[in-house]
Amino acid sequence: TWQSEPTAASEAPTTADYLKKADYLRDNTPEENMEALRVWKGHIQAAREQFSRKDFDLAEESLKAALEAAKVFGRDSGAHATSLLNLAQLYRRRSKFAEAVPLLESAIFVFETTAGPNNQVTVTAIYDLALTLSEQGKPAEAKVRYDDALTRLEEAAVRQKYGDAPAALQSVRASVLQHAAQTEQQLGQLAAAEAQLREALSLSEARWGAASPKLVAPCTELAKLLLLRERRDEAHAMAERAVAVASPAQREVLDKLLQAIRA
Repeated sequence: TWQSEPTAASEAPTTADYLKKADYLRDNTPEENMEALRVWKGHIQAAREQFSRKDFDLAEESLKAALEAAKVFGRDSGAHATSLLNLAQLYRRRSKFAEAVPLLESAIFVFETTAGPNNQVTVTAIYDLALTLSEQGKPAEAKVRYDDALTRLEEAAVRQKYGDAPAALQSVRASVLQHAAQTEQQLGQLAAAEAQLREALSLSEARWGAASPKLVAPCTELAKLLLLRERRDEAHAMAERAVAVASPAQREVLDKLLQAIRA
């Protein structure tokens, strides 16, 4: 989900004239500042709706318009960094990895100052960069970013102990661990991958409960890894655990995995 507060806009508004006469909000009147925010949010809302309709070309154009509109807030602003992140996430989903990487690097640089180095949005941008590098076939570079994200999440967990923050951080950490484990496997670090998947499973179980469908993914990946390590009994038990909470569609995939384990 792209970042910004939701608005009721259904179409991307045109860029207002004031965007041509000011580069930073401090040069605008309060009314112009409010209009700048409305225009920016409108572009993002339009992109959300276009993406939901699978109109990816229009969604990309709306996010580019949001990035252009965000320049009025300053290139070192949270709004500009958010627009960089939003567009990069769409690029990644469209397999435009080379275009996504520099946007993510720029977003991270700004978020570290505006939101803080361990803020969830900063970690999200680092996580997205790790995913992008992994999908580019650069596991060693991706590992550096995954490790960075996990370190920052540890620091955030120490500092953010109130309200919904601990649970949210647990969910993010579980997701990062699961993808980081795939990179460790690509690098031949199977023991490290197993440790990460077991932690991801433990965090997911603590967050959602032992009967949650959210356990299917970590259980399945762990079963595959255990099979790769020729520990068939453990792999079978983990696959059965996934089956117990899986949907009918997921069970079809798991049945094939169980057949491979029994072979």
